[in-house]
Amino acid sequence: GRKDNFNVAVINHSLGINDGDRDVVSALTDEKITEDVERARDAGAQLIVACPHWGTENSTDVNDEQTHFAQVYADNGVDVILGSHPRMLQRAEVLTGENGHKTACFYSLGCLVSGLSDGDNLIGGLVELTLSRDNIGACKVTSATLKPVVTHRADGGDYGTYLLKDYTEELAQSGWDANLTPEAVTKTCANIFGSDYQTDTDTLTLQL
Repeated sequence: GRKDNFNVAVINHSLGINDGDRDVVSALTDEKITEDVERARDAGAQLIVACPHWGTENSTDVNDEQTHFAQVYADNGVDVILGSHPRMLQRAEVLTGENGHKTACFYSLGCLVSGLSDGDNLIGGLVELTLSRDNIGACKVTSATLKPVVTHRADGGDYGTYLLKDYTEELAQSGWDANLTPEAVTKTCANIFGSDYQTDTDTLTLQL
């Protein structure tokens, strides 16, 4: 696709593939990553976003398979990794590829909308990227931020997704999980993201 005069490619791979989906889902392997990145570049992609389906369900911990494949993406020059499947937020970091290329890696964005009952399953993240061109005109990511969101299910089952900054104590008390207060979500995010997470603005900023 094209965004603000940047040619952007999105590639997807999955570690787990259901039997009926093997012909339509790309497996997450070193070889497939390399093949798809080369194909995207040949098609004119100036920026590549990878959306891997990986990790351990219902866990905030990043596993060894995720770190391995994240580095493979980075070594192949992928610009951004937006992970899914664990149903919970996981940490984020900037990876350096073999040629020094920087990759913004969000291991798991959690759930944007969730019907699950566990409090941490009701937390997700929205990522915002800023793109620019360097002094030779090549596209690069100059900033990558994540803002947490909360799934709110009111009495009667109506769903809504709120940015954490807009999620109030009153909403929490009227929702599916009264313990999922804004303060509790902020604490969870701080525990997951560490010092890069600004609790005053509820924003994670990766330093690229």
